[in-house]
Amino acid sequence: MQPRRLLRSLKQRAAPAVLVPVTHSSPQQALEFINEAARQPFIDFLELRIDCLEGARDIEAVGTYVKKALAAMGDKGAIVTFRTAAEGGNCAIAEADYVALYQQLMAITTPHYVDVEANRGSAVVEQVMAAARAQQVGVIVSQHDFKRTATREVLIEQLEQLHRCAADVVKLAVMPHSNDDVLALLGATSTFKQRHPEQPLITMSMGPLGMLSRLVGEQFGSDATFGKLDNASAPGQIDADVLHQLVTQLHQLSND
Repeated sequence: MQPRRLLRSLKQRAAPAVLVPVTHSSPQQALEFINEAARQPFIDFLELRIDCLEGARDIEAVGTYVKKALAAMGDKGAIVTFRTAAEGGNCAIAEADYVALYQQLMAITTPHYVDVEANRGSAVVEQVMAAARAQQVGVIVSQHDFKRTATREVLIEQLEQLHRCAADVVKLAVMPHSNDDVLALLGATSTFKQRHPEQPLITMSMGPLGMLSRLVGEQFGSDATFGKLDNASAPGQIDADVLHQLVTQLHQLSND
């Protein structure tokens, strides 16, 4: 399976892609959710948050679930993510086990993308990326800060560090405590995108204060945005149907 093109800059001026997380603990409930989500035209990608599953470390069970999920998605793109507790996920996991889980999973099923956390270290990123490349799976290299927003200059450097990983997609999410924090994230996004216009990019400020960044990210260089159908995977996510309508309208207005 070839990595599906995710982002606006690669979609011939289409509006930003809308991504929806699947965060159920029960595989059966998750599959029921996916069957419903697959019928929604406003969703482009589903993110399978396997760290949320019961038995998230059971590779055989997780592999079976991912296979069934991919079959149920229809034309939706698939991102597989094990979000660690250190970055807001549901499970703590050692680096070696993190790598092994992704390696074993991609040996039995091939989503469009896997998400690997840059803070696991360069060796972890390189090993997961090598496994993904061998299976023609795309790689999102991500970084999340649920506590704060760094200065604009530091955010730019963080994005540059992610870019140096040579991933298919770079993702940065931060928690704002003021309007200035939201502006710092948007400004860093704009500067980075001007430097690297061909680098697919997802950035966001989280929480209610950062909600604006999920709507206007395209104008600053972010190529996709996360929404929700029921439970959010991060604070500040907007209902996916509303999000799709708003970002599509903004895209049309900005390109008239």
